[in-house]
Amino acid sequence: MFRENKVKVFLIVGIITALLVVAVASWLSGSNPEVLRRIEALIKSYGYTGVFASTIVAGSVIPFGSPIIVGCAAGFGLDVPTLALIAATGYTLGVLTSYVPAWLFGERYVKRKVGEETFQQYIESWNKYGYKLCVLFSLVPGFPVDLLALVCGCFHTKAKFFIPICWFTLLIQFLLCGWIGQFVVCLLYTSDAADELDG
Repeated sequence: MFRENKVKVFLIVGIITALLVVAVASWLSGSNPEVLRRIEALIKSYGYTGVFASTIVAGSVIPFGSPIIVGCAAGFGLDVPTLALIAATGYTLGVLTSYVPAWLFGERYVKRKVGEETFQQYIESWNKYGYKLCVLFSLVPGFPVDLLALVCGCFHTKAKFFIPICWFTLLIQFLLCGWIGQFVVCLLYTSDAADELDG
């Protein structure tokens, strides 16, 4: 029963996020159609390299909307599977800027704050449930995966598990965001074209 509730909550959060993206994109294009044209020009200027660089930054300690970047880039013509591969790789590299320092210095800090015994209890709990949480939270668009990387680093989650989990779940997330972005931009341009014919 608890598992069914988690799945329902996960689906509801995903649907709400998608609807918010559509609403924001509709509002931006409705209030000023020039915004879409500027975003399109920016994406065409920098292409995959710009997406890669921006997702590295988004995965680091400077969070901003990488799912929206991927959605816009896909909507304006970049290939979704290639885009998702590049974005997942860039974001994973950015996340490592949180994971590695936490791995190196986090354990001592946390032990000093909570004590050795409590820290060992955290480690046991994390080893039991941590990988499932990594998968779940990495799939949720907008969730701060860099914060998750800090926790994984502090609790010495093995990199051979953390990196593939992070990369693969982000790949799935960015594929979905790319396809949603294509759909939304198609809808927006279709409505703009209809408005121009009417006007």
